[in-house]
Amino acid sequence: MRRFILLGCTLSAAAAVTATSANAASARPPAEAPRQDPIVTYTRTGGFAGLHDTVTVDATGVAHISSGQATISLSTEELDGLRADLDRIRTWWSSPAGCDIADHIAYSITYGDRRARRCHVVPGDWRPAVARLDGLLARVRPVGPTGA
Repeated sequence: MRRFILLGCTLSAAAAVTATSANAASARPPAEAPRQDPIVTYTRTGGFAGLHDTVTVDATGVAHISSGQATISLSTEELDGLRADLDRIRTWWSSPAGCDIADHIAYSITYGDRRARRCHVVPGDWRPAVARLDGLLARVRPVGPTGA
């Protein structure tokens, strides 16, 4: 009789474990929604601090910040302003000028089918877009003596 009780307890425990495992498998969080294709990808690397920051902004206004592993939602005005700043860029050729400076920072922008990379100093037509994209980075990681 004891064998039957022991066997019954063992089978009940096995059934409970199986049910718990099945519930755990069905309780997994849903997969992340796929990212939209980016309208712009901005990368800032180098410098004394060894920066490696990337910002991608998609058509819905979601900015993915790799340096802080964060996501920021841009307002319609911010997204429109960023697009306008990017549309004003005419300097779409890369230049190695400034890359020989110690601790230079390299900037690259990919917007649509255009891509360019610059070192140390960005062209004047890049500055509004770079300032706006650097502002997104600053939301995640403050820049300065306490945040650098």
